[in-house]
Amino acid sequence: MPNGVPNGVPNGVAWLLGASSPTADARALLPAQTPPDANYLIYAYRRSDAAAGQVTDTVSYSTTLSGWTDAVHDGSNVIITFSNDFYGVGVDKVEVKISRSLAPSGKLFLRLNVRSLS
Repeated sequence: MPNGVPNGVPNGVAWLLGASSPTADARALLPAQTPPDANYLIYAYRRSDAAAGQVTDTVSYSTTLSGWTDAVHDGSNVIITFSNDFYGVGVDKVEVKISRSLAPSGKLFLRLNVRSLS
């Protein structure tokens, strides 16, 4: 997996998101916040089956942009669901819901981390 950054999206991230090639423009595939929810901040992203076993993907959250916490499904404060082949064959949807109660100041930042396993 090359380490280039075409169009501002690292190749490994583009691959995870299901881009047609590692150097394809993957900006339209980047994660997005879904419409507002009264109880949760909802973050959804694409995950390619082809990248499984080659990279790990985690979502982290923070109220200050320092001191990040990995989102781990607990059924109430953090809910992570998977929709197989949601975006087409081989590209699943991962939805991460973070309780607004984890952001007492009203600010909550999320980031997608993609790491190569090799």
